[in-house]
Amino acid sequence: MPSPTTTDETAALGRWQALLKDRNLLIRLVSALVLIPLVLVDVYLGGWWFTGLIALVVLLSMREWARMITGDASGWWFYSLIALVFLVALGFGPNPNPVWSLLWVLKASVAGLVIAVMAKKPHLLALGVPYVLLPALAMLWLRGHEDGLRLIVFLFFVIWATDTGAYLVGRIMGGPKLAPLISPKKTWSGAVGGVVIAGMTGLVVALIYRTELPMVAFGIAMAISVIGQGGDLLESGIKRHYAVKDSGGSIPGHGGILDRIDGLITASIGLALFHAVLMGLGYDWW
Repeated sequence: MPSPTTTDETAALGRWQALLKDRNLLIRLVSALVLIPLVLVDVYLGGWWFTGLIALVVLLSMREWARMITGDASGWWFYSLIALVFLVALGFGPNPNPVWSLLWVLKASVAGLVIAVMAKKPHLLALGVPYVLLPALAMLWLRGHEDGLRLIVFLFFVIWATDTGAYLVGRIMGGPKLAPLISPKKTWSGAVGGVVIAGMTGLVVALIYRTELPMVAFGIAMAISVIGQGGDLLESGIKRHYAVKDSGGSIPGHGGILDRIDGLITASIGLALFHAVLMGLGYDWW
């Protein structure tokens, strides 16, 4: 009779072999290899290049949100919402003032609620306005700093490491489900693996950039990894509530824009808050 250890190792090996044969993984990798360089070019250029990229992502995200919540993607209300968030995101500019920009997010959210009521759509539709605009503001504010390029690179690589680490570790290790009623495929092993790999990735980025406090960066990387996974579960819960598998189909292997950036939405806000608080306390951690 084989020992439990041998059985576990055999099961892990079987999952690893299945992973290597997973056609969807290959599609995900190809999509990432095409998109990541394009994104990093705009991140590097900054200014209106990065602002334009963020505004485009906001527009596409609001489009997917409206379709997910209502099952529709047409009518005056639909075009009004996506135009509203696109123009507000552009209005933030490359170096937004956080106070005035937050006021514009509030105004846009009220306008979104008015549009939802007038169009007789679910009130949750209006929640998409701050959902896509707040992370946009956070990323533009971070990029607008003197060391903004390094901060955005840190954020992106930590979230990419979280997604990749959680996916690979979860597929190979298996184990108890993280949130079976919300996202049946996610496991505790994947969640923990994603956090650990994200922390190590954040530390490596911090060391490459020779930051002031690399171990603080290591801790923040793990924290925003957890926050990012929370954002992933949040979107999964919304999709499950509306019986939607993917928010869209614009990215092969990944689904829609919201499926790709769900963790980044919450993680960007988390990093902006961490950075603001630490800088306010006098800790030049980065």
